[in-house]
Amino acid sequence: MNENYRRDPEYLLQTIKNKALTKQRGQLKIFLGMCPGVGKTYSMLESAQDLIEAGKKVVIGLVETHGRKETKKLLDGMICYPLKTTKYHGTKVKEMDLDGLLKLSPKPDLVIVDELAHQNIDGSRHLKRYQDIEELLSKGFNVYTTVNIQHIESRNDQVAQITGVVVRETVPDSFFDKADEMKMIDLSPSDLLTRLDEGKVYLGERADWALNNFFQEEKLTALRELALRFTAERVDRDLSKQMASKGIEGPWNTNERFLVAVSSNPYSGRLIRAAKRMAYRLDAPWIALYVDTGENLSLADQKNLELNLNLAKELGAEMVNMANVNINKAIQKVCSDHNVTQIVIGRPDRRFIKDRIAGGTVLDQLVHTTSNIDIHVLRAARRSKYRKFIFSLPKFTSKLGAYFLTILLTIGISILFYAVLPYVGYRSLGSGFLLALLVLAVFANRGPTFLAAFSFSLIWYFFFINPTMSIRDHEWQDNMMVISFFVTAIVGGWLTSRVKYQESLMAKRESRTALLYEFTNKINRANEIDKITKYLTETIRVSLESECYAVVTDDDGTLNLNYLSAKLSDKKLAVANWTFSQGERAGKFTHTLAASDCFCYPITSESETVGVFIVVPSKKLTALTAMEDSLLNALASQAANTIKKIKLEKEARTNHLFASSQLANQKILSTLSKKLILPTTKILKLIAKLTTKDKKIDQTKAELTDLASKLNNVVVSVSNLASPTKGATMSQIETLRVADKLEEILATLDEKSANHKS
Repeated sequence: MNENYRRDPEYLLQTIKNKALTKQRGQLKIFLGMCPGVGKTYSMLESAQDLIEAGKKVVIGLVETHGRKETKKLLDGMICYPLKTTKYHGTKVKEMDLDGLLKLSPKPDLVIVDELAHQNIDGSRHLKRYQDIEELLSKGFNVYTTVNIQHIESRNDQVAQITGVVVRETVPDSFFDKADEMKMIDLSPSDLLTRLDEGKVYLGERADWALNNFFQEEKLTALRELALRFTAERVDRDLSKQMASKGIEGPWNTNERFLVAVSSNPYSGRLIRAAKRMAYRLDAPWIALYVDTGENLSLADQKNLELNLNLAKELGAEMVNMANVNINKAIQKVCSDHNVTQIVIGRPDRRFIKDRIAGGTVLDQLVHTTSNIDIHVLRAARRSKYRKFIFSLPKFTSKLGAYFLTILLTIGISILFYAVLPYVGYRSLGSGFLLALLVLAVFANRGPTFLAAFSFSLIWYFFFINPTMSIRDHEWQDNMMVISFFVTAIVGGWLTSRVKYQESLMAKRESRTALLYEFTNKINRANEIDKITKYLTETIRVSLESECYAVVTDDDGTLNLNYLSAKLSDKKLAVANWTFSQGERAGKFTHTLAASDCFCYPITSESETVGVFIVVPSKKLTALTAMEDSLLNALASQAANTIKKIKLEKEARTNHLFASSQLANQKILSTLSKKLILPTTKILKLIAKLTTKDKKIDQTKAELTDLASKLNNVVVSVSNLASPTKGATMSQIETLRVADKLEEILATLDEKSANHKS
């Protein structure tokens, strides 16, 4: 115990008071379940039967069997106190007789009261059954009771969110704080659904209603997690009380899950560290999310992003990469998929126009759309401010041929429209130009689209609107129409290119998923490690367009890189050795041995490195994106798991062969010992029958007896070798050559008895 740690005097005083009250108060044990049908009442009655067998007196105050035969059977032999009949709206209703139970004398060792959350009928002394139990406890009665997670007040809204059913009968959390013991009755959703199908939970229409409400696998799984968390929180709270009363320092555990969004912003490092501290204080998992919006990052931003991602990895975050042009939607999806309860975010700068178009900053959007998640906003080194509009030319990636083809199409369409101008009118042709532009935007990139928009606007203005080839004397309606046309063309082209970019992101995601799926299928069918390394290198070569080599450990756990010495330099092999020994990536695009012209990833399974792959990047590969890094990690993890599985199967086959060999040896030795026992016994009996006064014969008889005894010892030794339970004997005679010893003894017997006349 830390000597500087002082116990809380207020807590100690309250503990003393609680102990004094406990001496007068009865003990309460609650059987908790995720929903009806998990076996709470059955387990409670089983525990009561154990007490009865131990000689304790148990009284049933009230038990709801719901027609379940197994539960009814447990009531046999128990004392069931009569229920009280009360009229309610013209109907006779049976309720627990609280007054009758309180008058029992002597007090029973245990009173069983089922359905803790039940609401009593009007006119009862207490509105809720838990209040009846509180009175029993205050009078010194020990009570067993049951409850489902949906009836706990603090979890009621969560259950309603999961199931869509609002439960009215609830019990305050303060009642559970008074429980001396809480037992979670756990049952998997699949087993519970099986019980429901067998009619062991509900029958008829109630079973149909249950299947359409609570009894759906995803809802049952969520309720199960909720019940387990509630139980775990109580265990943590009890432990905290004990540690505080005994002056023991330690962390307090919770079940929160944090998320921090990582970007190329230099301030992201501060957010990552803050998220780590929060998660560490609560012993909670945390996620670092990077959203790839498709923005072209500068070298400085790319370096900042890599630094931030590496920092999150080093601090133990679960890394999640997602491609999405909408950061808010990406964060919401990850929060939903990973059950995130708290988000850590910085206070962003504002942009007057962009924020109004997007519906506010990312923080504003999160606040309005994530009502079930707590958001922690961290201050920056300076106050947030409005950022002025920054105009920057878009980075065009189209080739010159695309621009040349766009110019040709623009001229061709303009000539065609000019030919029909007298028949259609310039205003109708303005719509035609706009339609042609939108069609062109479907096939062209942003640069050619903007060039076409600018060209169509000028051509329409100077060649189609009177007076032509002039900027004067145009009607203001025509000027406004041209300006509107140009803005509409630019916006339409930009939106079309944005849709195309989203499609490209989806295509990349689908390609990555297909690549992983194909790789997983291949390695699952493979039964040799060489095939797995071959598939791994082929997949990486295709995805990165670079050379790749993979090496796995030998049977003794060593990494043999000698056969690659002809293909790779010593420096590359040194990077691979370091990666294998440390279990961390190294080489180019990393912070370890970054001067190398290759990079290496460990092939790691369950904290055990089973190999390494080496990538020699091509000239096209100037950096690794977060998505590519995620793909390489996924490939390495899949390969490692399969390699480990193959090695374990090989080891199991070796062990099986060894066990079979041992069994065969034992059978041979057992047969040999049985064959030797009979002749050895006969030899001893014949020697015992020899009777003569000849001293030489007596001497021979003694020698024969000695040899026969040695032979008998050999038989016993063989018999011990045949027995798997004689490990100590086996270790003592494992150097004995049984065949040689038998030959020696039998030869001596033949020599000694050759001249003997019986």
